[in-house]
Amino acid sequence: MKIIKSTIIFCFLLAVLFTESFSSTQSFIILQGGSAASPCAADAFSSDWDIGSTTGDGWTSETDTAGILSVTGAGDTYPLALHISHTSTSPAYLLKNMPSAKTTVAFEWYMLFDDVTAISASENVFDSLLLYDGPDTSIQVRLTTVAGNLAAARIQYKDDSGSWVNRGTNFAFAANTWYRFRLYCVADTNAAFGAGNGKIQLQINDTYIVNENTVDNNAYGSIDSYKFGQEESTLSTTAGLDIYYDDFRERDDLCWD
Repeated sequence: MKIIKSTIIFCFLLAVLFTESFSSTQSFIILQGGSAASPCAADAFSSDWDIGSTTGDGWTSETDTAGILSVTGAGDTYPLALHISHTSTSPAYLLKNMPSAKTTVAFEWYMLFDDVTAISASENVFDSLLLYDGPDTSIQVRLTTVAGNLAAARIQYKDDSGSWVNRGTNFAFAANTWYRFRLYCVADTNAAFGAGNGKIQLQINDTYIVNENTVDNNAYGSIDSYKFGQEESTLSTTAGLDIYYDDFRERDDLCWD
């Protein structure tokens, strides 16, 4: 009987010691760590235009030959956004020179069109993000119209022969709606033509528009700069179209939290 009682007391003391030790450890972790750390590394570059300047967040330069690029709060739900008043098809974009070339890069941004119908007479295009390998355009995100309405998204990339490859699908855009775009690019590492292992993914609101895993772009896959905005447009300039951009991010991975 004494043995049983001693065993019970010993087990009770062990339980108390374990509880105290665990509580102390928990307290130490909370005190040392504070709030939980973000699972993501910092963005390589980001811009939300909330300071009221087109280039003030760290863009390298601005091209706006027709004076249609500005920062405004009208028409969007964010404090401020980059705005293109589409009264001209002239280039209106921001340029970012990267500190060093990358073979893996990811981008996220938001776009809103105040109109998506009757904005062109036929199938026309609007290029919103272009990635460069030196002087050569490597990859571009192109929105296109179908029967005059904004209704498709495309990726064009240059393969090892220097030819453009087109990928994409129709997408039901709505007016005055923010859409989140995510682009992920991994350069081809196989120098042999026709045997690519590169990757290009384009998502709009988590829907895959392009998911290509055999990209053959070894000769054009090292990205060292990009243009964002209206690099090329053949849309109508008489439709009174306004285009907004916000929360642009450049990353080296797919961690978006």
